[in-house]
Amino acid sequence: MMYLNKWYLSIRICFVFSLIIPPPVVAEEHTDIQLLVFATQAKPPLSLFLKSVMQEALKPLAIEMEMLEMPGNRTISEVHNGRVDGDLGRIKNLKTISDMDVANYLVVNEPVIVSSLVLITRAGVTSPNIINWETVNQYSVAYVRGAKLVQSNLKTKQRVGVTTPKQALEMVASSRVDATVLMLPIANNLLSQHTNLTKSLKIHAPVLMPVQLFSYLHKKHAKLIPKLEKSLENLKHTDYFEKIALKYELIAIDGAQKPSISKIKETNPSHH
Repeated sequence: MMYLNKWYLSIRICFVFSLIIPPPVVAEEHTDIQLLVFATQAKPPLSLFLKSVMQEALKPLAIEMEMLEMPGNRTISEVHNGRVDGDLGRIKNLKTISDMDVANYLVVNEPVIVSSLVLITRAGVTSPNIINWETVNQYSVAYVRGAKLVQSNLKTKQRVGVTTPKQALEMVASSRVDATVLMLPIANNLLSQHTNLTKSLKIHAPVLMPVQLFSYLHKKHAKLIPKLEKSLENLKHTDYFEKIALKYELIAIDGAQKPSISKIKETNPSHH
């Protein structure tokens, strides 16, 4: 009986203390972020532009950032699974065209850049009168795996996946495929570095299509997105975008434009 009384008393004491001592306070998720790690499939100079813009946009939020360049499919996997905080440059309708799970991707709904996709063939190929996806699908095409916009527009039988843009250019130069489709700044940068490819290849004009790129964050950072959108919007009312674009020889931006997407005038390819 004495044993039972002691047990009953201990239970009552624990109950009283549970009323007196409040439960531990759970910190609000992701409100004290000091560093964000972004991945990107983009190559220089586009990747450097995206990194610079994101660094500047995060400064008012007192957040630093790091960029990891990795293959496109791995980028999606790392961001979707939350091992990386965000993806620096993807199209806005990624979720509708991706063949991979991107349910945890949340778009930062403020465009970062408008670039261009271009058709590249061997130097002797005559430029088509009209350059569109129907034209492109008349060729066998090397594409960079993880480039979901390009992949989704190519016929399965006509496409050959490679890991890097340089490999795509080499496939065309060696006549293993007829063509490739790449972002213009990345293609120009690679051709300027590899003169053997410059002599062998041709960037066709006009461009295949303009492409707006947006940044994405993992859904765990959902509360940060409105602040980041506002910071990017504010940045567009300065001359920062123009300066950093000129630094990387990407684009010229009409800073007087008020809408969220600045007017882009992209230099015509020099390799016609």
